[in-house]
Formats: sequence, C-alpha cells, structure tokens
Amino acid sequence: MNILINTICFINRDKPGAEIYLKYAQRLANDVLQKTPYDFRICTNEPEAFDQIVKDSNGRVSVLHDDLRSNRVWVSHSGMTFNQLLKYIAFREVDSRYDWAMYVDCDIGITTPMRIDLIENIISNMESVGEDALGCIGHGTVRGHVEEYEKSLHSLQAGKTHIFAPKFRFYEVSTTNSTDGWLDAYLPMEHLFMFRNNEKLPLFYEHFKQFCKKFETQDRVDETGKFVPFQTSDMESFEIGVSASLAGYKWKNLDSWIHHDVLGFKFNGNNWEHIKL
Repeated sequence: MNILINTICFINRDKPGAEIYLKYAQRLANDVLQKTPYDFRICTNEPEAFDQIVKDSNGRVSVLHDDLRSNRVWVSHSGMTFNQLLKYIAFREVDSRYDWAMYVDCDIGITTPMRIDLIENIISNMESVGEDALGCIGHGTVRGHVEEYEKSLHSLQAGKTHIFAPKFRFYEVSTTNSTDGWLDAYLPMEHLFMFRNNEKLPLFYEHFKQFCKKFETQDRVDETGKFVPFQTSDMESFEIGVSASLAGYKWKNLDSWIHHDVLGFKFNGNNWEHIKL
C-alpha cells in the first residue's frame, strides 16, 4: 500500500517570526523519512528551504511550489490570521501511484515508528466496506450543529455563541436552505486526515478550493464594490467535511488508538519552541 503524506508550509513574511514553520516542516520531513516507509510532499511558497532534504531523501521527499499569487496567505482579524484553507493545495495533482493521500499539519511530530502492518490492515478493512476517508469525526455532523445553533438563537446568554456560528453566518447555512450534502457532512479534526486516492479526490480538491476562494473574499471589497467584513477563521473542519461529503467520501473514525499507537503522531510534536503564529 502506497501512502503520500502531505503538509503545507506557507510563510507570511509580513508577520515577524513566521519562518519558524519552515523548521517545523523540516523536522516533520525527517520524521517521515526515519519512521515511515512512505513518501512526503511539502506544499510551500519557499521551496529552497527544503532543497537539501529533497536531495538527501532518495526521491521520497518532494516539493509542490505555489507562490500564492492566486490566494491570500492571511486574512485580517486583529492583525494577520493565517489562511488555514490553503490546506486544499495539499490535495492538488496527487500522483496515481499513491493509494491514499494523508494530510498532517507541519508542526505535528511522529514520536514512534508507524505500525505499518496495523495501519494497512485498518485501511484494507475500510476498503472492504466502502469506507474511503479516515479522520477524527468526533465533531459530529453539520446538521446536528445547525439544529443546535438554531435552537440556541432563542436562548443563548449575552456574549455566548455556538462554536460553528461564524461558519453558518458566513456561508448562510441553515436547516431550511442547505442541501443534504452539506447538512449530512461529518466534521473531521483538521490537523490529520486522509482520503483514498480515487475518483473522489479531484472533486474534494475542487470543492475545498472553492471554499478557500469564498473565504478569501473577507475583509476586502468584492466585485460589486461592497465591502465584505471579516467574519470567520480557523475551524476549517467545516470546509473539509462539507467538501468530502460533496465529493462522496465515507468516513471511518480515527480514534486515539489509531492516532497515537498506530500512526505515532503527536500534536505540536515538532514545535519544540512552543511558538504558534
């Protein structure tokens, strides 16, 4: 079984200290090389930072260069908020030789060697029952959150709001004007998830890309001359989940045993400096 592990590392040079993420991604590349048999791809606007790793990797590490001329690396909100929806780029043009495509944040670490026999057995069992997406889907579905949100509109205390309320307002999501493709979507943890590289992956990529384009209309004047205020950031679990649903993916829940004991991942495991920007 051939898995491509992907990350993004887009640096906002207008934000002091952001270059620390190059170091995180370099550490993750070394983790993948040393603790897995899989290939690793880094999507970045600064490819030269990974030249030596690529050279020394015997073909296992590659770089997808995107200068972000068609995207915004940040949106404005009390400064510069990183555009997390750029994760869509990690699923661009995944080579057909890979059976699965995995996304991980670049500051995640791999603490122990991946248990390849177990992960491939889990994936084989998934495929046998038609499951082709793996992620922590403990957030539940959009429908459940929207119903909770709509009920809460009549009872929320001042200053209290639903965790996905900004998404619902920005994308105009409700139980009456949204399709089942949106409402039945599971919302996966956004730091680590993977998809089978089948006919659905290009569809997921295109849906996620369109979400990113919509997201980037915030805090600027649109084509009609209307100013669109900043409304939402982060919690890209929403856009990932809806894009996967619209593409037709079927999820298996990635529980803590798979996450820690099988895959060996640790959140912020390569963020030794404890810096988040």
